[in-house]
Amino acid sequence: MPRASSIPCTIKIKNSTQTVMLLLPENNTFSDLKIQLLKAIKDTWVNESSAASTHEDISIPKPSFDTIHDTADPDKNGVEDDEDAIVLGLDEIHVASPLDKTDLSKGWKEISDDNASSIIGSLGISDGSVLAYRLGDKESEFSVQCPSLDDENGP
Repeated sequence: MPRASSIPCTIKIKNSTQTVMLLLPENNTFSDLKIQLLKAIKDTWVNESSAASTHEDISIPKPSFDTIHDTADPDKNGVEDDEDAIVLGLDEIHVASPLDKTDLSKGWKEISDDNASSIIGSLGISDGSVLAYRLGDKESEFSVQCPSLDDENGP
């Protein structure tokens, strides 16, 4: 039975060892996918050069459901200013589909921004699809590290 196009599908989008999982209806556009990816990246960004990589204390946003009265500035949502905060636009996010869906190590083909208004289902993106993303430089390669069954650290 074919899926209804408004039923959400899970899409995994990888960069290096990180994976962002999005839940989007197949009738969303490629531009919608990039907007949701940008939002997820901004909401979860940890700069590798920040205090997080040195295991020092980092500021954590206060949950929106917290009921404890706080005298902090309400416009900051409990988050301190961070000079490492990510500032990105949609044109700085590049997304690619695998050349071979069964072997991600074979490489990636970038999905052109000319497809911004295309429905993701028409681009071959469906439930369980794996994509890659990179930030910034359009000339760099997509870097995706795929897990292997032959783990060097195994028994």
